[in-house]
Amino acid sequence: MIGRGREGWAWSDAGMNTGNVHLNVGTTSAFTPSYYSQQTVNEILGYKPPKDLKNGVFLKRAANTSGTAWQYYRWFFTDRSTWSWIFTNQFGLTKTYINGIQYSGGDTIDYSFTGNDASRIFTWAWGGHANVMGFSYGLNVSGGSTASTNYFWQAGSEAHSIPYTEVYVKPDEEIGNQVNRQWFSVPQSTTYAGAAAICANNGKKLCTRDQYCPNGSAGLDTPWGGSPASGDQWAAIADLTNDWVAVGSAWPSCQRHTEISGQIYGVPTWSTDASSYGFRNYVLCCD
Repeated sequence: MIGRGREGWAWSDAGMNTGNVHLNVGTTSAFTPSYYSQQTVNEILGYKPPKDLKNGVFLKRAANTSGTAWQYYRWFFTDRSTWSWIFTNQFGLTKTYINGIQYSGGDTIDYSFTGNDASRIFTWAWGGHANVMGFSYGLNVSGGSTASTNYFWQAGSEAHSIPYTEVYVKPDEEIGNQVNRQWFSVPQSTTYAGAAAICANNGKKLCTRDQYCPNGSAGLDTPWGGSPASGDQWAAIADLTNDWVAVGSAWPSCQRHTEISGQIYGVPTWSTDASSYGFRNYVLCCD
């Protein structure tokens, strides 16, 4: 998941509330939009052009006001070579799936396949919505309000509800399925450099966060191979020097250390300290 929120998306490639993306997902506390920067999404994709994503871009929109039903949308870009959040630039689509049904064409600014209804998504700033933006439905989808508990937002009685929406991308399939990985139990005094050395001594290298967590859903996913370890556990990852990923049950599983608690914490102070800490017990190594 690379973004989520209800109304108020800014469509900025700089990102928005980037430290909160995987906090409180699916709940009313996640209504304020939060999404990663263009640079971070491109890194997640391994700089693969979005137009080449086999699974497209996945949108999960609330389908009722209580957030107990969902609509599943997939966008397949025609010509995006890099990621961009500026959907109001009317990026063209080769095809679109809505709840598994394929339609030809579409775009990211405003398109409907079956009428002014739940098949429509418009992202532009409409005066009827007080110029507030999101993944708006068509006229026939109403019931929204400004209430903090309503998964549909409306400024008044204008309909065209803006639903709470989550945005997902799936990196190259080899990240999730075809990489050879192996867990190692390591001493509690293992530093980031020590973890990398353990992998190297076994003919491997540190895995990336997406290889630890192949479904790409930090806070929702489980580490490769099964359930999170018990308690507060972190493992070194290759994405950034001295960065770590949560593989235990104490923090949202699969969340990077630099993204916890809604703040950018940076690399942990203990990443280069060889003292014995009880939360450094594992490392995942990849070919």
